[in-house]
Amino acid sequence: MNTTSTNSPNVFSEAQGKGKKKTGLELFFEFFSTRTTTVYDFEKCTGISRANGCQYKRKLERAGKLQIVRLGVCPVSGANGVQYVTTNPKKFRPVTQLRVPFGAERGGV
Repeated sequence: MNTTSTNSPNVFSEAQGKGKKKTGLELFFEFFSTRTTTVYDFEKCTGISRANGCQYKRKLERAGKLQIVRLGVCPVSGANGVQYVTTNPKKFRPVTQLRVPFGAERGGV
């Protein structure tokens, strides 16, 4: 997994070649499509607050467009057990959903 971070602030502050500023959510999505890292690292690289990053994370996670791929040590703070996230579907873990038998499957009516 790619855990490199670019330490220059505001790396994604403008849409390249378009002259149009992107929303924080768009920047968040693009940032994590090319990196698997923490929301704190996102804050340090882009200058967008961690609080906003957490809101974007929740929104994309609920929409199924972001996944926590592992827990590890934060590259910024050194804290242990932090979430490494990505919006790249190629890096998503396979979903394992258990089937609950109902009705005829269970032998009932």
